[in-house]
Amino acid sequence: MAFLFSFTDVLNVLFPPLCPICGGFVPSTDSSVSGSGGVFGWSPLLPCVGCVSLLATSAVDSCPRCGGKRQQFDLGKSDCKRCRDLYFRFSRAVVLGEYEGELRSIILRMKTDKSGYYARTLSALLLRERGGLVRGFFDLVVPVPIHRKRRWWRGVNSPDLIAVEVGRGLGVTVVVDAVKRVGETALQFHLSDRARSQNVSGAFVINPKRTKQLRGKRILLVDDILTTGATCNEISKLLKKSGAKKIAVCAIARAVGTFQKEKK
Repeated sequence: MAFLFSFTDVLNVLFPPLCPICGGFVPSTDSSVSGSGGVFGWSPLLPCVGCVSLLATSAVDSCPRCGGKRQQFDLGKSDCKRCRDLYFRFSRAVVLGEYEGELRSIILRMKTDKSGYYARTLSALLLRERGGLVRGFFDLVVPVPIHRKRRWWRGVNSPDLIAVEVGRGLGVTVVVDAVKRVGETALQFHLSDRARSQNVSGAFVINPKRTKQLRGKRILLVDDILTTGATCNEISKLLKKSGAKKIAVCAIARAVGTFQKEKK
């Protein structure tokens, strides 16, 4: 009797698929395993079903406008109670889940992970869970920059890594130097609403070498955590002044915080 084994079967024996989060064995029939991933693919194995349930919020429960987790009375609406009266310069926010529990723990590891392992894993999961909301709608992917001192301290800029993976998965050009941070700012999470806006005002500039490339484009602005919206609002303002046609925000997590209340 002849036995036929595919290259994938051999790899599964030599390198059993393990969940990148909990380390548990992931059956090859598990739909959470990336078909384009593995040892030689760009996309790593996705988490097991159990870990996915801890990391990803149901798309139905996520507000399409601010990315926050909606209450029962907001389901089916285009916004939620928390963002209904707020002004955003970006058209929508797409996030994987809430910045708490296991997702928060993985993101904190990702911020100093020079190998990019966690950034690739979370980006692949983000694309699988939310790819339908962004695929085919954007021309460029632009990461939110961090100050050079913070980049030096961490050794990596996770939004850059996420943007590269998201752009590759969507087949869209990534412009990592489109926006530059020229001012060092305090962390937004602990500031008041008014202080958040003041904190990021003037902290970013558009790279003049990229202005023509941004003009008339639909841009997906990528960050690791979306907290108050002030940073993305400030960058979106600059992108629109440079002629960008549309801006949306994509992030791994939405932190529990009050969005910046900004006048038009």
